[in-house]
Amino acid sequence: MINKNEVLNNVKLLTQEDNEPLLSLLINKAERTIKDFCNITEVTEEMQDILEDLVCYRYNLIGREGLKSEGMGSASISFTDGIPTEIKTRLYRYRRLRVL
Repeated sequence: MINKNEVLNNVKLLTQEDNEPLLSLLINKAERTIKDFCNITEVTEEMQDILEDLVCYRYNLIGREGLKSEGMGSASISFTDGIPTEIKTRLYRYRRLRVL
């Protein structure tokens, strides 16, 4: 089981954000996303880094919801729908099959 206070403190450091209600909401949503994706009931301690990365990713998307890409001059940024590939790849080792 993860320590949510530790996750919150780590995310605060990574994002330089002090808005605890916002970060707590993002942590809870990211935790549900991981549980749904992996078909598990508990996010384990060894998954904490992945959870923190997903929270930071979602924090950085605030204000950009619905955008596919954004360009300025010759530079452009593409956004991912859902879980980024790098995070998904790390989650696959924890994924459980659903039995119908």
